[in-house]
Amino acid sequence: EDYMGFQVAFHPSRDGLLGCAASQHFGLLGKGLGIIWSVEDAGEGKLRARVAKKIFTPDSAFDICWVGSDLLALACGDGHVRIYSVGLENNNANKCLLDFHDHKKEACALTVSTSTLASGSWDHTCHLYDLHSGVRTRTLRGHTDTIHEVRFLDNNSKIIISASGDRSAVVWDLRMDGSAARTLAVRTRAEVLSMSTPPRDPTTILLGGGDGRIREYDIRKPLTVNHISSRMTHSAHNSKSIREWHVAREVLNAHDLGVRSLDIGGDGEALMLSASFDMSACVWDMSREDPMLARLDHHTEIVHGIGWSKIRKRRFASCSWDETVAIFDATRAFGFKEANL
Repeated sequence: EDYMGFQVAFHPSRDGLLGCAASQHFGLLGKGLGIIWSVEDAGEGKLRARVAKKIFTPDSAFDICWVGSDLLALACGDGHVRIYSVGLENNNANKCLLDFHDHKKEACALTVSTSTLASGSWDHTCHLYDLHSGVRTRTLRGHTDTIHEVRFLDNNSKIIISASGDRSAVVWDLRMDGSAARTLAVRTRAEVLSMSTPPRDPTTILLGGGDGRIREYDIRKPLTVNHISSRMTHSAHNSKSIREWHVAREVLNAHDLGVRSLDIGGDGEALMLSASFDMSACVWDMSREDPMLARLDHHTEIVHGIGWSKIRKRRFASCSWDETVAIFDATRAFGFKEANL
């Protein structure tokens, strides 16, 4: 039974653990899979990856997120967000501890802070869950298309950003009640498929578009509704004026097709990864005048997910619909180890 990769995530604190969310039949039908590898140095510039755990879900798995040290969350095609215990000492102990089923359509995006899990969905909503009590605490509404990505701006759970197929990214201040939480919006020329924020720069967001471009915005310098009234519409969920942008600080013509995944991190704030429907992945140094460091054509199908290791600062992984995951160490001239799903 073949599984196609949708997203990858290195464990934030346990060296060498890599997770992947995968699905059968392009995620249209069939089961899902959360697979965990243990990645080790094999000497002579090579990496070794072995399967440490497999978790099967009743429906497709579209996104993956580590929760604490021993828990894994999967966003599933039946609208459920499932959190599993992944005690690696027992390969059969795939116990589902929490099962949130509030979305009306596919759950496809996850992010976590210290105590809150957020999920985005094809039903245009973002749900927030308290990890201590296991209950839904809030629903964010306002998008008019699929929410492809959600990110907490930092680890304190106060600010979250959602990116959507309605060609916008919205900044939500969770300290505000109701529709007032929808405080900032970025409207672009293409649907927003992916998003990333520098770990130590909460003023910058980068958006991956369906047109293959990556746009960078400085959220300290928004245009106001009065300045761009001829180019905007008011939110049906918010009668007050919200700040919006239409002009990007920088635009990269990054890929030939949509940018499905972005991640900033690595060894320094300037290193960025992108993955695309054009079957390529790129490594960027945003501090350079010519930012592209490498274009990697190692996959033979859509590259749907990509991500940096938080511990090995120049190690990253990509996953694809070609049913492989590739693990790279940028300190070793982009040599990579591929592991079958």
